Amino acid sequence: MLSSRSQRETWQREQERRERDAIRAAGGGYVAAARRFVSYVKDLNTEITIVPHLGSAGPIHVLQDPTFHLELESASAEVLLVVRSAETVQSARNLRTTLFALAVARANNPDGVVGDKGLAGLRAAEAAFVNAARAELGAPALTSGLYTLD
Repeated sequence: MLSSRSQRETWQREQERRERDAIRAAGGGYVAAARRFVSYVKDLNTEITIVPHLGSAGPIHVLQDPTFHLELESASAEVLLVVRSAETVQSARNLRTTLFALAVARANNPDGVVGDKGLAGLRAAEAAFVNAARAELGAPALTSGLYTLD
């Protein structure tokens, strides 16, 4: 009996560790994909075309190279599969929406430069996601010094 309970507790601890590892890997991959997407969108050599999309909540953007968009979508899906809290899910979705809004803003700006307002919104969205994921991992929130996008 004691052996069975001990085995169950060991299995539960191992399962919790695997879940934390999955959240950590998916969250880190999502943030990395988001930053690569931002770098690509900010590159003045990147051509972004905005296409009205019927039946959609808003326009879609078309990038010269869809690799970064596809990588972001894949990383986003992975996060949504492994996180547990509604706050983390919502912050992941908000980050994705903010990234796409940044691409639209960049495409609509005549000189092609992303403004400080867009970058500030992106910083806030990423910080919210990072801190929600950290909360799931039992880590304290970061209050400053996350990164710089400039």
